[in-house]
Amino acid sequence: MSTPTQQDFIDVIREELGLVPGDVDWAMLKLVTDRLGVFPSSLVANGEPVIDSPEVAVLIGHTPGTGAWSVDGQEEWHWNKPVARMVIEKLIKRGVGAITVQRTKEAYSPAVKHYAKVLNAIPTVRAVVELHFNSAGSPTAGGHEYIYAGQDGRELASCMSASHSSTFPWQRDRGIKRPFYGRGSSLLKSLKAAAVIAEPAFGSNPTEWDRFKGEQEAYATALTEGIAKYLDK
Repeated sequence: MSTPTQQDFIDVIREELGLVPGDVDWAMLKLVTDRLGVFPSSLVANGEPVIDSPEVAVLIGHTPGTGAWSVDGQEEWHWNKPVARMVIEKLIKRGVGAITVQRTKEAYSPAVKHYAKVLNAIPTVRAVVELHFNSAGSPTAGGHEYIYAGQDGRELASCMSASHSSTFPWQRDRGIKRPFYGRGSSLLKSLKAAAVIAEPAFGSNPTEWDRFKGEQEAYATALTEGIAKYLDK
């Protein structure tokens, strides 16, 4: 299979959004897809587009209004959206092609099939990370954990967890884990690339969340460093 071109990505997004055929330049494509949270990395590295050979996909867990909520009323999707953008920007500055595809269907199974269809068709994608944050009934539960499936996923999770611990040494390291209670297993197992679900903190822990919630930039850097370490192996 040949490497997808810029036009291939435009065509995929046209199909997903139901756009009519016609010329869609990058400015308009970025405007439309940014608004919906479904966008290819139209940023550039060294003045050249890198969308032709994405190695990383950064997914934002859940949809607006769903998922976990923090003690101060922030939801997973809204908190993680700027993190996804920052990770993509940081990867591109390293010369690594990256994309993000936001889940547009509320039901989990159709969303997983959508991700698998799009991402498994891109032979250059080597790593997929879905962003979340944790929540628990106990306000004292805390720490970070990275959930994986498969040996490649384990290696990616190890790199990301180590980078997280180095950046936030004050947090409890809950380790890397296989999916538990079926959590995320369909997504992780449906993708050909190494895939990890990132759970960086507990939004239900007032002490941890108060300290972590404003660290989106540092967290994005930690994610980027972990992903880059994996890609360099």
